[in-house]
Amino acid sequence: PVIDYDMALFLAPMEMAGAVLGVIIQKLFPNWLFLTIAALVLAFTSYKTYVKFFATYKKEKAARAEMHRRETMAESKHSTVGADDEADATATEACDVTNED
Repeated sequence: PVIDYDMALFLAPMEMAGAVLGVIIQKLFPNWLFLTIAALVLAFTSYKTYVKFFATYKKEKAARAEMHRRETMAESKHSTVGADDEADATATEACDVTNED
């Protein structure tokens, strides 16, 4: 399914609790302090997201390079095997022609 209801059931209470807590904190602290805390939280989560993205990107890039290397090796094996077969066939035909004389 497109909607993961188990995940929604897990996240919805946390989201509502965060909204309630945010309203309470906004009422208790002055605006400048609330905005500073909100900016720090945003900066921290952005940094963690970037670090995770970069690690995943490096891992996927290495996997793509390895897959490309294997495909290239497989293609070169197939092209080499095909060239050897053609050379053998040509040599066999040449021998047949000389034997007929």
